[in-house]
Amino acid sequence: MVARRRRRQQLRTMRKGAVHLGLLAVSFWRAMPLLNAATLPTTLPTATTDLDYSSGGWSGTIPTELGLLVDVTYFDLGSNALTGTVPTELGYLSEITGSGENKFLGGNGMGLTGTMPTELGNFVKMTEWFYADGGNAMSGTFPTQLGRLVEHVKGFNVNGNAFTGAMPTQLGNMVKMSSIFNLGDNHFSSSIPTEFGKLDKMVNVYRLWSNKLCNDVPTEVQALSSGVGSYFQVTTDNSIGTTCGWIEDARFPGVGPTSVTSISWGSSEKSGTLPTEIGALTQVTGFGIGGNEMTGQIPTQLGRLTEATYVALQTCLWSGTLPSELGKLAKLTRIRLNANNGENNMVGTFPTEIGNLVLLNSDLRVNYNSFTGPIPTELGRLTDVTVTWRLKENSFCSDVPTEVQALSSGVTGSWFITTGNSIGTACPTIATSAPTTVPIPVPTVVPIPAPTS
Repeated sequence: MVARRRRRQQLRTMRKGAVHLGLLAVSFWRAMPLLNAATLPTTLPTATTDLDYSSGGWSGTIPTELGLLVDVTYFDLGSNALTGTVPTELGYLSEITGSGENKFLGGNGMGLTGTMPTELGNFVKMTEWFYADGGNAMSGTFPTQLGRLVEHVKGFNVNGNAFTGAMPTQLGNMVKMSSIFNLGDNHFSSSIPTEFGKLDKMVNVYRLWSNKLCNDVPTEVQALSSGVGSYFQVTTDNSIGTTCGWIEDARFPGVGPTSVTSISWGSSEKSGTLPTEIGALTQVTGFGIGGNEMTGQIPTQLGRLTEATYVALQTCLWSGTLPSELGKLAKLTRIRLNANNGENNMVGTFPTEIGNLVLLNSDLRVNYNSFTGPIPTELGRLTDVTVTWRLKENSFCSDVPTEVQALSSGVTGSWFITTGNSIGTACPTIATSAPTTVPIPVPTVVPIPAPTS
């Protein structure tokens, strides 16, 4: 390694001369560009191990032929005027161990675009200076495969591109990193992965700034701040403290912050449909929107509020079916789905999954809707609902399941199951029409005339 660095320094010293060096040695390739910003060569000795074209004024695209140099251990194209996409063929250079400080595919003047190839995850021996910053404008999702660079110690920098989506949790596998971990100034729009807290050897430059990061900073990541001596920038120019996935709606102000755990919009003159983004508010423990003029179907995404212990959806103008996803709210102790005089008009069969809400206590109210079909036997599991059962004024049919009827003796308040329903009558069957038989016409017999004698 010492000899290689000495030879590389000799090449850099020679490059300061006024002549074009061309091929200096079979193993160490360092060429001066031609005048007027030459493009990179497409033919090099296949035994090349050091490829250093940094800061040479090179322009144009990166040749795919560089992927043939499979013995390369040092690779640096940084601080040029290169454009276009990064060739996937570079992924063949799996022997790369490092690059020039603050360069590689980054540095001043670079103009690379397109996506970051997943194949660069083959650089599993690389220990330093994976740079793709500078003037680059690469976009798309960031490859999870780069989390395979587990030997990396310093210099992982893609600052100033336009990467989108979630920050890959796999980058947390780079546990040997000690300095310069920089994903800043992109368009990442996720929460910060808790796995990033595994980079506990970091001592300087831990930057996630200027993205669209949301939710709270994981405690595992925040704990690193005391060990990073300079440039621990995580919250700057992000949306930390706001709920990921929530889109501000003027009808429902003030619910975006992650500190909001209870939503009480009951009887507050709200109208229209409930946005599906409501499912992003997963920290909410109580959700009440009853007594408004909410219309349309209750979003299935409401089933994501798995911390909720109370959901009130009564006396609105709902229509459509009741989402079976509400059966995932295993912490619910109260749920209100009733109407008073037919405001709601929910239809279809009643979800059997509601029987999973075994922590429900006090009451179960779904009266004055238009539910059809038999009462689910699974509701017999709600043994703690001991005050009020109101299933009346729907279109339930068939008999009351014995599992449900058995609960009536323990109910201290009202037990309205059969009133306004069709209990005791058979549920209508869905008629299936027999396939229409298309008659096959009998072929017409054409008489054959007798031969003329």
